[in-house]
Amino acid sequence: MKTSKFTKRRIVSFIMMCLLLVGTTFTGCTYGFPEGFDKEEVIAEAEAVINVISAQDYEGLVAIIREDLRSNVTAKDFEDSWGEALDELGKFEKFGNPVLSGEMDTETGEEFALVAYRCYYEKGKATYTVYFDSNMEVTAVYMQLN
Repeated sequence: MKTSKFTKRRIVSFIMMCLLLVGTTFTGCTYGFPEGFDKEEVIAEAEAVINVISAQDYEGLVAIIREDLRSNVTAKDFEDSWGEALDELGKFEKFGNPVLSGEMDTETGEEFALVAYRCYYEKGKATYTVYFDSNMEVTAVYMQLN
């Protein structure tokens, strides 16, 4: 059975997110935006992360991931997973409206803020989901082509 490039990208993107989530057990369901996080700061930081991704600065992306999770992923992993898709999307144009939520690690009780952002490019759209811990460090990033 032949697998399309799009399907392969989705699988690799999912694997990338799972690699970043190693060691963290989420409940799998989201809830309201967690207390202790500033909505404007979460939005601004998510936009900064997406700008790094859109610039295809994969070394920069790895550098902003929480230190204990960096060994789970490399710049080459991101480039292999997202590079071709970002090339096809073309130049970044604008952010859509952010959707804020939260998740909790069921083992530790640690809360995470997350933002889902639809972004518009000259040749298409992508939705990013960025997870932050209470120190505003990135713990996971997911990209879905729309």
